Amino acid sequence: MKAKKLKALIPALAVLAVIVFELILSNFSYFSFVAGGSDVRDFKPFSETFDSDEEITQIAFSNLGFEVDSVSFSIRSAENTQFFATVDVMVDDDSTVGGYYVLTSETVAVSSEAQTHTLYLRSAGSADSVVLSFKDYPGSFTVTDCTVNPTYDFSINTARVLVMLLAAILVFLYKDRNKDKKIAPFLSLRRAVAVALSLCVAATVFVAVLNSTGSSSESIAYPLEGPVDNYNPYIQQFDAFQKGQLNLDVEPTPELLALENPYNPNLRQGIYYLWDRAFFEGEYYSYFGVTPIFTVYYPVYLLTGALPGDNFVISVYAFLTAVFFVLAVMQWYKNSGRKNSPYFAAVCTAFAYLSSFALIIFRGTARFYYIASMAGMAFTAAFVYFMLKALGEEKDKKRILFFALAGLNFALAFHSRVNSVLPFAITAVVFVIKHLVERIKEKRFSLCVCECAALGIPVVIGVAASFAYNYARFGSIFDFGTAYQLTVADTSLYKLSLSGVAPAIFHYFIHPFTVTGSFPYLGFCRIDLGTYGALTYVDSGLGIFAMPFMLMLFASAVIFASKRICKGKKLLLATGLVSVLVTAVLNFCLGGVIF
Repeated sequence: MKAKKLKALIPALAVLAVIVFELILSNFSYFSFVAGGSDVRDFKPFSETFDSDEEITQIAFSNLGFEVDSVSFSIRSAENTQFFATVDVMVDDDSTVGGYYVLTSETVAVSSEAQTHTLYLRSAGSADSVVLSFKDYPGSFTVTDCTVNPTYDFSINTARVLVMLLAAILVFLYKDRNKDKKIAPFLSLRRAVAVALSLCVAATVFVAVLNSTGSSSESIAYPLEGPVDNYNPYIQQFDAFQKGQLNLDVEPTPELLALENPYNPNLRQGIYYLWDRAFFEGEYYSYFGVTPIFTVYYPVYLLTGALPGDNFVISVYAFLTAVFFVLAVMQWYKNSGRKNSPYFAAVCTAFAYLSSFALIIFRGTARFYYIASMAGMAFTAAFVYFMLKALGEEKDKKRILFFALAGLNFALAFHSRVNSVLPFAITAVVFVIKHLVERIKEKRFSLCVCECAALGIPVVIGVAASFAYNYARFGSIFDFGTAYQLTVADTSLYKLSLSGVAPAIFHYFIHPFTVTGSFPYLGFCRIDLGTYGALTYVDSGLGIFAMPFMLMLFASAVIFASKRICKGKKLLLATGLVSVLVTAVLNFCLGGVIF
């Protein structure tokens, strides 16, 4: 009798759970910031009209003297038009010395009806002043009701509640009528893949629409109409290749050439130079990988006669990441023997993609910086997929083809961003050795040689091409140009050290997120521990465990204690975990805090 009463409560509990979950989703910013107890200080509403003739228009809040957790404003177009505008929130707080830094950047919709937008912030301390900087908008608009730390009103998304309730009802009703009363695995593997792909690609399309505004979306005429130094490093390197040279076609100033140590940022003050480029023996170089140039810039140029904008380039890699990430995880599920339902695998895959930081990287404000990261993710995901596809393929010819495609994508990832493929390369060695041992036991030596050649030749060619490119520019095959950067720190002093382990773990694993006012609602924040012992590059970051889904990595400890899991799989898992830690330490010691 009691069991029946408890079962009768299940629908009510499901409704309650949906409402609680929706309250958390819709009011996440409140629980993260406003409920934190920061001071509240409202400013009187005011109105100002901005016209598109002005490239950047700013609103400043000065003499604050307290921590700012949010800024709100209402915006509408001056005419009956609809467009997007980019808003940078810059702050001068306890972490800065006589200057501002961009705390967050959002793309907001502007229409004929006034819309209120609240941007949520996480500054490093008491703020002296906050500036709203509007840019990349095609029409005039009016801003009113600007408020710092506005009063928070709880909200709820009715449409989302209905969708979640419908999903809960379907799951509750769709049961096997067997004694176990388990939910039926009603999706086939192909349908499960389609569901996961649809979810991940839809989220990526949504971000692409949010990004499709401003000058970053415009094509660039070639030959270049403006000075070469006005363009991003990929376009500068494309221009250099077109002119038959490796160095960028920009002349350094005599003042820069005269410096004894041009990599010291203090000595470069007051001198014009190309920001964040490599400077070696009197010439500028781009230390960014060349894969985007040959996989997007050249194809678009050959088809259209123009070069793509940053948004188009990063969108291409975002879509590739979404597709191959899903295919890779679902292929892993297929190779593992399908012990769980395809439905369960599809849900886990979607959550894994949403926790991969791909969408957050896609929303990065200085998008040419994130092109390298997104390209690395795209080709690394493709590399993993084709590796798993090869290992799960029964036909020899197809397996050799998949190994070749895996090797090709490894080379492309290597030339995009080396550290993106590094942990997967280390882990893949275990896969390859295990596979080769099986071939030797089967005494299929010729097939073993063919498979090794298919995988190894593209990898060797790609790595050798990178070494040759390095040698031609910097005189060393292992020199990628990062030691010659003209940036906020003298990167030539960076070296591997055990003192970098602790801050690497913090910044790349534990570093918290900031809440933003638009999808995907999470973003990078800047934290300087101030205990590095040397001048270290510190930028906005985000740790792996900022995503709750990633905390499941701690559950992997159970696998090592399990007697049902073979030693090979335990070795594979251990290699994967160690390789991620090693990559984080290398990132910090040789690059600092940079996502």
